[in-house]
Amino acid sequence: MDIYRIDSHKLMFHVDRVHEWLHGAAVYPIYIEIGITDICNQHCIFCAFDYLKHKPVFFRKDVFSRFMSNAARKGVKSIMLSGQGEPLLHPDVAQMVRAAVKNGIDVAITSNGVRFMPDLSRELLPLLSWFKVSIDAGTSATYATIHGCPPEEFRVVLRNMEEAVCFRNKAKIACTLGAQFLLLPHNYREAGILVRIARDIGLDYCVLKPYSHHPMSLHRISSDDRSGAIDRAAEAATRYSNNGFKVVYRSRTAEYIKNDKPYRRCFGTEFTTLVTSCGDVYPCNYFIGNKDFMLGNLNTSSFEDIWEGRRRKQVMAYMRTKWSVARCRKGCRVDAVNRYLWELSHPSAHVNFI
Repeated sequence: MDIYRIDSHKLMFHVDRVHEWLHGAAVYPIYIEIGITDICNQHCIFCAFDYLKHKPVFFRKDVFSRFMSNAARKGVKSIMLSGQGEPLLHPDVAQMVRAAVKNGIDVAITSNGVRFMPDLSRELLPLLSWFKVSIDAGTSATYATIHGCPPEEFRVVLRNMEEAVCFRNKAKIACTLGAQFLLLPHNYREAGILVRIARDIGLDYCVLKPYSHHPMSLHRISSDDRSGAIDRAAEAATRYSNNGFKVVYRSRTAEYIKNDKPYRRCFGTEFTTLVTSCGDVYPCNYFIGNKDFMLGNLNTSSFEDIWEGRRRKQVMAYMRTKWSVARCRKGCRVDAVNRYLWELSHPSAHVNFI
């Protein structure tokens, strides 16, 4: 059971914001994804942002603090630190998380977990809503192949997560701890192994995510599963769920990736946005690095000025009238949101017969 709605969306819990948007009001995003650094300590074969070359760029701490204060006043509810690099490599990550929480914003982190050692995890866990680690293998050998790193890092990550669970439980902290397994032709046979490991070290969930190619990425991995082997392996792994541990196979997303989109424009970028490590604001991660779609930069403008500015209006008008969602990444982060909003704004017949 997907109790975290990982394979769906949560927009129905923000009825007031959706109502405003549906009636033509300009709304601020509920959720923002932020890449606080470009650098990474691994070289994953599936990295969506390999084309950015992982330059040593770090989000400025003072800019981040102002950004959080401005965003909170405008109704932003949550941020996730992930993006184009490994967020835990930013030397000020804890201070940045604290700045967001101080402003009433929920914070989550997705990470490879190598740097999630006890000193840092104990500082972050009381502040975070959730922390998710990418562990895309069940053995150290496959992990090294997938993550482009020494095989011993597999054990490092597992030990870090086990110690995080122990501290979280002992301190009675509410932070949810999970793992993600990206399903690839190279690793899908080990999905069940990783799920059992995640359960045994005390994580709350493990999500099995179908692979979707980022159009700008330099790598080429086949997502063809015509034999159904990947799907069967993922479905089989869900049997390890129990009362305290959930396995979520994103089967709905897998179907979305296989089929054409039922909506004709992206509405999700009204409720979410993306910020890069150099402060550039984009509608979503598809456009990172494409200056034609950059909405503004937080080093020179406030978030409010960017969101309400002429440049964003121009970009969004272009996306509304000329951009084809057929060009977008399949199964993207806002795909389920778009399906919901499209149906809401284009209701079918007989909707009053509830």
